[in-house]
Amino acid sequence: MSTRAHRRVSWVGGKEDSNKRTSEPPLRAEVFSAEQLQRHAKALAAGHCTGTREMANPLLDRLAGNEESLREFNRKTLAVQPGRHITPAAEWLLDNFYLIEEQIQMA
Repeated sequence: MSTRAHRRVSWVGGKEDSNKRTSEPPLRAEVFSAEQLQRHAKALAAGHCTGTREMANPLLDRLAGNEESLREFNRKTLAVQPGRHITPAAEWLLDNFYLIEEQIQMA
């Protein structure tokens, strides 16, 4: 691998800026083998610790709120008079609501 400077291309205002140079070599590092990746993952995991105290989970509260909003939207959209036009996004939600429900249950 040479130590000469490599050209780095950046985009500034929609135009290529090739005047900048860097001494960083391009990304040509060896890819980890499965065994190396496993060792690396174990080393990373060993450096982390899990918490033992109970904490509130705002993500689940937000998910519950979003679920209720989606269910309310679904109920109101289903109640629209037949023959009345709805937006493509609303139609997609009606057609695919079962997928959304599956994801909510998984979470």
